Amino acid sequence: MAKTARQKLEEFHVRQDAKRRTERHGEGELVLFDGVPVEAKGCFLPDGSRTVATCLTRGDGIPDGERVWSRSVTSGSPLRRRGYLRVVPGVVLEFLDAREADLSASHAGAAKFAADPLGDDLLRSDRLRGLVRGSALFAELLYAALCNTTWTRAADGIEGSASWRRAGRLVATLRGEGDYADWYCAGGEGTVDEAVLAELRVLGWELSLADSVDRQPALKR
Repeated sequence: MAKTARQKLEEFHVRQDAKRRTERHGEGELVLFDGVPVEAKGCFLPDGSRTVATCLTRGDGIPDGERVWSRSVTSGSPLRRRGYLRVVPGVVLEFLDAREADLSASHAGAAKFAADPLGDDLLRSDRLRGLVRGSALFAELLYAALCNTTWTRAADGIEGSASWRRAGRLVATLRGEGDYADWYCAGGEGTVDEAVLAELRVLGWELSLADSVDRQPALKR
């Protein structure tokens, strides 16, 4: 029996949770995802107060002492301050303010996100944004068309593709609401509606490869 969208989403979260682990260092907690630090709770500041910090540089191959972190300047404020995290194993987490903190040139490449020419072109299209915002069905069909498929840009031959998570985030961003989870496992992943194909062709992208694995009829919302 085919799994429902809810079952797929639950399994996805189980897999994600399995990749997370927490280390205790005195009163602080360091959260890691796939072995890379992503969040630090209960970090001490020089004045003795504590804060929560978020890692800004999560690429592989960056020494922990060189990772750049961020904390709120004041509680409830959107203003952030950069710095470094000092970990005394089993004892304490300390946030060291450094407003101009950045990666050394030797590790800068590890922090860069992979280029996403397909996503960039979609997000620049006012017409596509209007279609996605005007029709939840079109939005779902666009999500499905971006999953398990490869697209080629006619102008330069560059290929583009998207994970299910990335596809969901692109649709959510185009709609200006929600997040990837609103579309993740919506159904029909890897199927391409003719109208969606036509719109991507207008943007200069042609369907080059479709993986038939896990294709399912679109689920009604």
